[in-house]
Amino acid sequence: MKSKTTADLPTLRELLAAGAHFGHRKEWSTPASREFTFVIRDGVCVIDLEQTQTRLAEVGHYLEAQASEGAIILLVGTKRQATEIVGRIGQEHQILFVNQRWLGGTLTNFNVIRGNISRLAQIEQTLGDEKAVANLTKREVARLSEQAKKLHMMLDGITAMTKLPDLLIVIDPTEEATAVREAKSLKIPVIAIGDTDADPAQTDYLIPANDGAPKTIEILLTYLGQAIARGKNKVKIPKSDPSRPASQAEAEAPNPKQ
Repeated sequence: MKSKTTADLPTLRELLAAGAHFGHRKEWSTPASREFTFVIRDGVCVIDLEQTQTRLAEVGHYLEAQASEGAIILLVGTKRQATEIVGRIGQEHQILFVNQRWLGGTLTNFNVIRGNISRLAQIEQTLGDEKAVANLTKREVARLSEQAKKLHMMLDGITAMTKLPDLLIVIDPTEEATAVREAKSLKIPVIAIGDTDADPAQTDYLIPANDGAPKTIEILLTYLGQAIARGKNKVKIPKSDPSRPASQAEAEAPNPKQ
C-alpha cells in the first residue's frame, strides 16, 4: 500500500486530461515562452508537456530536500481558480499559504505583518476570555470581532509565519508579480507554475503549465505538496543550524537552464 505522502509523478496523459497544455494566444505570450512551447495551433501556444513533467519532477525533488532541512515554504495563489486548492493543500500539509489578496509588504515589510499577526492573537485571546468580554460594551465586542474577521481574511494562511520564508511557490507569476518582486528583492528563491504569458527570467524556476485551469493547478500542487510532506517526515538539519549556509536554498535550486 502506498504511503499517504507518496504521489506518483503525473503522466503525460493525466496532464493532457487536466488541460495543462493550453497556453495563451501567440500575441499574449512572451518570446521566452517559446522554449517550452510545443507548437502554435490556430494562434494558440501549446505547452510541451514533457518539459512540464520533467520540471515538475525536478522541483518535487528539490522541495522534498528543502523540507527535510526545515525550510519555510510559502505557497501563493490568489486568483479565483487557485484559491480553494492553495488553501486546501496548505492546510493538508501544514504549508504556509496566501490565497486571498497579497498584502503589499508581506515580505519586504514583514515587521508590520508580524505585528498584525500578534494583534489577531491578542483579539482572539480577549474574545475567548469571558471575564474580559464582560468588561466590554457590545459595541467594543462587535468592533473587535470585525477586526478579527478582517485580519483572518488577510492572514489566515500565515499566522504561523514567525520569520521570512526560505522560498516561494507561486501560481501564475504574472498575477502574483508583487509577491515575486518582493521575494526577489530579498533573494528568496521563487518557483512558479506559469503559462506562456510568464517571463521565466522573473523567477528562479518555472514549471510551464496552464495556470488558469483548476484541474492543472490541483494535479501539480498535489504532487508538490506531497513532496514537501515527505521531506517534513524526515527532517534532518534545522534551518537555524549554523553549518547550513544562509544562501543554500538558493544555491541548491534546480537549474532553470537545464
